[in-house]
Amino acid sequence: MKRNDLLGGLALLCLGFFIWPQGSPLADSLPLLAGVPLFIWLGWPWRRRSDNPLPRPATLLLPALVCLGGFATGLMFPSVLGWVWFLRIWLGRFDLRGPARLSRLLLLPALSFPWIAHDLAQVGWWFRLSGAWSATRLFGLLGFEVSRAGTNVWLQGFPVSVDPACAGLGTLQAMLLAGAFLALSQIGHHRRFWWQIAALVPFAWVANTARVILTCVALLTAGPAFATGAFHSWSGWVLLTLMFALCWPLLIWQRHNLEPARRRV
Repeated sequence: MKRNDLLGGLALLCLGFFIWPQGSPLADSLPLLAGVPLFIWLGWPWRRRSDNPLPRPATLLLPALVCLGGFATGLMFPSVLGWVWFLRIWLGRFDLRGPARLSRLLLLPALSFPWIAHDLAQVGWWFRLSGAWSATRLFGLLGFEVSRAGTNVWLQGFPVSVDPACAGLGTLQAMLLAGAFLALSQIGHHRRFWWQIAALVPFAWVANTARVILTCVALLTAGPAFATGAFHSWSGWVLLTLMFALCWPLLIWQRHNLEPARRRV
């Protein structure tokens, strides 16, 4: 790799550091950084093109303005979009041999920043409210004494607060990231790829709602101390793992069915 390539990579790394929200919860944000090595792995081998010149300064102006717009508004997504744009320009000097198109592969580094939790707090509130409502309806149908006020649930006299930590936005982005990796590795070149990514949003809602219900079950069976302790922290990741244990064979099945259709065409 030549000196200009190294300088470009270093500049991207420094810009990414400034975009990353300072003081963000590390437990929720750090797992997202797995998108970067997954991106490198799926794009391997990275072979430098000998016929690709340095980008003209004019091509860097628009992504720079997009990044500055994010910094000026306090929104992370525009800055992440500008960063990915810079990354796309930098990668124009390389020839990728991975299983997916570069335009889709860039979804992995874009999801490596916690912009969903940072910019879409209102979505998190709806995740919490709908999860609390679903749990109230379910346990009410089962004959338990249950009531709800907003995102606060009282089950058999015990309070269950679906607080911002239960918003599911960390789960949503982790699911989008892991789902994008699975879809890229299996059907990265097919137009059905984007439908699979969109389908992950309701899957994330199901996982989050199941987490609220599972917390209520733990409250009834093991008590409040257990339900609000370490169980509350790792239950979301267990449900996320189970969701992908179901998604993985489905994507493999789709790949096997898409390949004969592609050969017929």
